[in-house]
Amino acid sequence: MDKRLGDMTKEELEKELLIQKILKAKGDVERNDAKNDHLVKSVDNTKTAKVWRVGQYLNFIILIAYMILVAYILSNTFSRLPF
Repeated sequence: MDKRLGDMTKEELEKELLIQKILKAKGDVERNDAKNDHLVKSVDNTKTAKVWRVGQYLNFIILIAYMILVAYILSNTFSRLPF
């Protein structure tokens, strides 16, 4: 706005008002995009949490299987000792 509002004609005022409305609407859209980005990130975080939870369950199952295997090997080893 190079001129003062009092020096503008009606057409210039309407044009300036339209420009301000467009800029405001663009800012609102950008803010909504930022909100949507946050929602997308939170969905990604829940997916990541589910993947980590499944990974933890698999690690626990593998640990139990490993412990059973070690117990089986040790029991067979000690059952064959002569004493």
